[in-house]
Amino acid sequence: LAFMRSGYTGSSQYVPMVWSGDPAASFEESDGLPSMIPAALNLGISGAPNSGGDIGGFHCTADGGEAADGELFTRWIQQGSMMPNMQDQDACVGGGVKANIFTSDDAQQAWKTYARLHTRLFPYFYTLAHRANQTGAPLMRQFFLEHPDRPDLAGVDDAYYLGSALVVAPVVRRGETSKTVELPAGSYFDWRDQAVVAGGQSVTIDAPLDKLPLLLRENHLIPLLDSTIDTLAKETNPEVVGVDDVTDVYDVVGYLTGGAAEFTLWDGESFTANLSGAASSPELPVAASEGELTNCDGCYLLETLPSGARRLRVSTTAASVNAGGLVLSSSSSRRVRWDLYLPAP
Repeated sequence: LAFMRSGYTGSSQYVPMVWSGDPAASFEESDGLPSMIPAALNLGISGAPNSGGDIGGFHCTADGGEAADGELFTRWIQQGSMMPNMQDQDACVGGGVKANIFTSDDAQQAWKTYARLHTRLFPYFYTLAHRANQTGAPLMRQFFLEHPDRPDLAGVDDAYYLGSALVVAPVVRRGETSKTVELPAGSYFDWRDQAVVAGGQSVTIDAPLDKLPLLLRENHLIPLLDSTIDTLAKETNPEVVGVDDVTDVYDVVGYLTGGAAEFTLWDGESFTANLSGAASSPELPVAASEGELTNCDGCYLLETLPSGARRLRVSTTAASVNAGGLVLSSSSSRRVRWDLYLPAP
């Protein structure tokens, strides 16, 4: 078996993936999109670390699917992309007719964007799954699992950590274009808006329909596959880029405020960014363009963002690179494209 929807304590050692039942194609709190997050969090803390849900819902609504529109599909795609298993579902029970999720232009664009991000996150997901096998730690984690001194955060059931490095805060209610989250202490970085977000308080994050709020946690790293990869499956179509077609590079993204940020892959390869003082330009050539940065071995770009934060990108096969008070280290045989955000000086 590849996955199951019911079981008991210990079942996950026999079936690697659990899916969270048959949700309604709606924004209903009890059995629609909002119910997917607490279901996955509860599964994770109960010993089933790998789970997923039916993007778009399984059960049709009584009106034949009128509630299952582009907004629902878009938000569900965003949320589903940050689960271990990302799958769509067009099944329908009771003779109703449910719209396919790809009939909406917004949903089509969301799938293009977030299915690619899900694919790029494979090194992160796979490493978390390996750690879950060794330790039982779930991939999707309630805030209090990362912050045991905050048991009051156990009630947060619409946002979570994916691993230790990424806060995921999906919009799961109709009509909302912002997301209010009770963030744990610390500093975070809005990945898309490229702005610092202060934790230890309730924050409201801008979230138009095309945005899934994702926050990088300070002093953590996330490894990514190259953005050109279309699929993890074996692929013979020359127009489709498979994971085996690009095996010479990792992207590593992180938000650094001080100290060492480290990530070790399931195969033992590791990345470390140690910020002990003010970061500066590394002793490498400045890339003449984004394209050169993508392909060079030994170049960088350093820019100040509109938010005042700085973004340092370094592409190198070197085991170590010094950039003032910042030292970048990698044990990987691949070239690493570091993509690091730093607070305003």
